[in-house]
Amino acid sequence: MAVKKEHNRHIFSLLLAFATIVFSGCLSNQPADEPSDEVATVRSYLELGLKYDSLLQERMAEYYYMKAFETFTDPSVDWGRYAETGYRYAYFLSLRGELGGAISVVTEVLQNAEGHNDFSHMWKAFLLCQIAEFQLQLGWLKEARANYDKAYQEELKAVKLKEDGYFNAMVLCINIYYSYFSTKDYDEARNWLQRSEEMFHKYEQNGDTKHIEEYKCHFALYNALFLQTTGDAAAAAKSYASADVSNLRSSWDKIEITDYLMAAGRYAEAADVYAQIDSDFGTTEGTRMTFDNINERLVPRYYANRKAGRTAEALAMADKICDSIDSALVWHKNSDAAELAIIYQTHENELALQKMRAQTRIHRVFLVALLLIIGLIIMLLAHTYAFNRVLSTKNRTLYQKIKQLEQAEDEEQSQMQKQPAESLSHNQQLYQRLCELMKQPDIFTDPDTNHETLARLLGTNYTYVYDALRECAHQTPADFINLHRLRHAALMLTTTDEPVGLVIEMSGITNRSTFNRLFREHYSMSPTEYRRAAKGE
Repeated sequence: MAVKKEHNRHIFSLLLAFATIVFSGCLSNQPADEPSDEVATVRSYLELGLKYDSLLQERMAEYYYMKAFETFTDPSVDWGRYAETGYRYAYFLSLRGELGGAISVVTEVLQNAEGHNDFSHMWKAFLLCQIAEFQLQLGWLKEARANYDKAYQEELKAVKLKEDGYFNAMVLCINIYYSYFSTKDYDEARNWLQRSEEMFHKYEQNGDTKHIEEYKCHFALYNALFLQTTGDAAAAAKSYASADVSNLRSSWDKIEITDYLMAAGRYAEAADVYAQIDSDFGTTEGTRMTFDNINERLVPRYYANRKAGRTAEALAMADKICDSIDSALVWHKNSDAAELAIIYQTHENELALQKMRAQTRIHRVFLVALLLIIGLIIMLLAHTYAFNRVLSTKNRTLYQKIKQLEQAEDEEQSQMQKQPAESLSHNQQLYQRLCELMKQPDIFTDPDTNHETLARLLGTNYTYVYDALRECAHQTPADFINLHRLRHAALMLTTTDEPVGLVIEMSGITNRSTFNRLFREHYSMSPTEYRRAAKGE
C-alpha cells in the first residue's frame, strides 16, 4: 500500500516538475508590456495560491487557484497562466478526491484552447497527460490510454516544431511509464520506459549535459525496479549497482532507491535509506508533520525495519508514528482555524475586487460602444451630407409650423383656463384640472403613470378621465400622457445639449423604439432632426 502511494506521489511530482519547466518557459516569452487588469488579478490570486501551497494550507491554496482560474474571461490574453492555474486547481481537486471536477477543469482548458494556434502542442501534451492520470485513478483505462497516446503525439509535434526539447518529452514518457507500472500493466510500462530512454539518448546527443548524470542514475533505478518486479532479479541487481545515487538531487528521488530495495527484499538497506530521507526532511522542514509525511516517510520506514527484523527500531518508529499523528492533528486543527480566519478577513476584499472587475468590464464595453457609435455617426454624416442639407431646410420649415400649432393649442388651453368653472361642463372642468396637473413634469415622466394614476391624483374615476379627454382633446389617456412626454422631450431637445438617449430616458417612455415611433408620428421627424431644426443647424 505504501509503495503504491509513493508511486502516485512520484507521478505527480514528475507532473509538477514538467509543469514548472513548461510554464516557466512560456511565461518568459510573455511581452514586457503592462499587464491588463484581468492578468494582474490572476497574477495576484496565483501568487496567493503559491504562498499557501508552500505553507501546506491546501484549502486556501485550492481556493486561490480556483479564483485565478475563474477570473479568466478571455484565456487568450495569457495562455500560459490560464493553463497553469487550470492545472494547479485540478491537481488540488484531485488531492481531495474530486477527480470528476479535476477532469472537468482540464477538459475546459483544452476545449477553450481548441483551434487556437498560439496554444502550443507542449501545453496540450502536458494537460492530456494530466487528465489521463485522473482517468487512470478512476479506472478508465481505455480513456487514459487514448489520452496518453495523444499527449505523446502532441509532444512529438512540439519537439518537431522546436516548441519543446527532448528533455520534456523524456519526462512525459517517464510519467506515463510510472502510471502503467503502478497499475501493473507491465507490457505498456516497458514500452514507455523504452521510449523515455530513447528521448534521453536524443537529449544527450544534442549536447545538453545539464541533467545527463542525474538521469542516468534515474534510469538505472527505473530499470532495476522494473526488472525486479517482472522476475529478473539478477539483471535488476546489476542495474541497481550501476546507479550512482550521489547524482540524485532531492530527497524524494531517494524513494526510487527504497522502491527497488523493498521489492528485492533488502529491507535493512531500505530502512537505512528511509532513515536518511527522514533526516533530510527533518533538516529542511523542521518538526512539522502532516498526514502525508507520516504516510510517505514514517510508515514505509516502519515496514522496512519490521521486515528487516529490527524489532526495536520498528517499535520506536511505531511510537514516533503515534506521536506524529497527534502532532498532525493539532497542526491541522490550528491550520484549519487560521484558514477560516483568513477567509473571513478577506471576504469583503474579494467582493470589492469582484465589483471592481465588473465595473471595469462595464466601462470598457461602454467605451467600445461609444466609439462604435461615434464612428457610425461620422460615416453616416459623410455619406448623407448632401441629403441632410435638403432635409434640414424642410425640417426647419416644419418646426416653425409645429411651434405655431403648439402655440395655438396653448392659447386655446389658456382661454379655457380663464373661463369661470360654472360655465364649463363637468368634462371640461375635469379636462381643465388635467391640464393643470400635467404642468408638473414629475407626473408624466414617471414611466408607471397611466389613466389610473391620473384618476387617483384627481380623486375621481378613470372612466371620467377617459370621457373628459375624449370630449375635450379627442385623445385617449395614453395619448394624452404620451403627448406631454413628447413635448417635454422636445423642450429638452431644444433647450439642452443632453444626448437623445438620455432625453428619452427622462421623458417617461422607457422603450427607445416606441419613443422614436411616437415622436416621428407626432413631429414628422426624428428627435435628432427636431433638435437640429430647432437650433437652425
